[in-house]
Amino acid sequence: MDYSTSSISFFKQEFPVNQSLSLRQGQIIFGKINKIFPNQMAEVQIGQQKLLAELSIPLSVDSNYWFQVQKGDKKPQLKVLTSMKTTANAQQNQTEFLLEQLSLPNTTENRAVIASFVHNKLPLTNEILEQAAKWLENSKELKKDIDIIKQMADKELPFTKEVFTSLAAVQSGNSFPKLLRLLQEELTVHAIKNDSLMGLLKDVNGDDAYQLEDGREINKLLRETIRSLGFSYEAELVEHLSKETAIKGDTQQLKPMLLQLVKTDMPSSIKEVANQLVEKITGLQLLSQEIGPVTQMIMQLPFSFGGHTTEATLQFTGRKTKSGKIDSDFCRILFYLDLQHLKETAIDMQIQNRIINITIRNDQPFVAELAERFTKELKGKMHEADYTLLSLAAKPFSNNQQDAGYSQISYGGQASYKGVDIKI
Repeated sequence: MDYSTSSISFFKQEFPVNQSLSLRQGQIIFGKINKIFPNQMAEVQIGQQKLLAELSIPLSVDSNYWFQVQKGDKKPQLKVLTSMKTTANAQQNQTEFLLEQLSLPNTTENRAVIASFVHNKLPLTNEILEQAAKWLENSKELKKDIDIIKQMADKELPFTKEVFTSLAAVQSGNSFPKLLRLLQEELTVHAIKNDSLMGLLKDVNGDDAYQLEDGREINKLLRETIRSLGFSYEAELVEHLSKETAIKGDTQQLKPMLLQLVKTDMPSSIKEVANQLVEKITGLQLLSQEIGPVTQMIMQLPFSFGGHTTEATLQFTGRKTKSGKIDSDFCRILFYLDLQHLKETAIDMQIQNRIINITIRNDQPFVAELAERFTKELKGKMHEADYTLLSLAAKPFSNNQQDAGYSQISYGGQASYKGVDIKI
């Protein structure tokens, strides 16, 4: 079997989010003065977030500043550190300036982290840099690990080693099929008898060929695979604890079974693979978030058909209805996988008011002809499901990420914040 995997590009977040800006004491943030109002008031922009500020010192319109968050009596206060140019030529000076402000050593790791945060205009703290320097000290892929740290700050995830290693596991290149098969082999080699776990590993990894003839069967298989891997285990646990009832069928979920496995007296090679699987599942759970009305889910799943096993990546972004359910009338879905003959393939489906536009990204020249051949049949199937297929286009992957509409490893987008009062 072929266990293909590849680096993944995800599309940008297109849904505006209403959420309060989190300002914590000691943060160093980059801001621009957009407007000056009467009574010493100003509009400050931090990234894409606009704040209403009370000025206690004179500042200039259209100027950029570095601020440090300080505790105020009733509202956060921003201390002006200095004004800064935002050109690429000034980045080195900014990096050295921030190292001095944070009283940190001028090391390769610290410079690299600060340069990334400066470029993306993310808030910095001593805690972030001190922890990041420890994690990056023996890094073999510095750029990739810095991107993970940036994601943690961008998504305001807990800044712990456990979160870092879980996100790193998602990008490690070790696919679910590879890890699942490796664990099966380790259990067999060490003669570990665990019929429930072995059976679940075979089921999840698609050892039995599936005959998927319609959308309902595919939907059922996806749901079963997501639950079997244990993506919903913690949510189910919380729900049952609140109701003081036991989880039914929890032994048929991979994550809790693996957590139990690593607690037992097992060979280190088994525990190592089990931990890698747990970290990969946890990393994907961390990347799937609800931000205000917007839900973003990122799943990587073992996918087997025609004797070929690969890892499929599914990214869903959309709003929830008033009842709390996913709004299937307005959403965007990206499905990415590496096929045996078609190779790297991404299917980008955008749904607006049940009208669907589909773009297939693939570098094989014959894919456009195949897409055209099946368009009529697909329109009919969509009509049966009460959807309208407006367009189906096949395009090659573009080296220009902006033209392609993708952002490399962009797990979510910037939000729009308004109405937060601060004092400068």
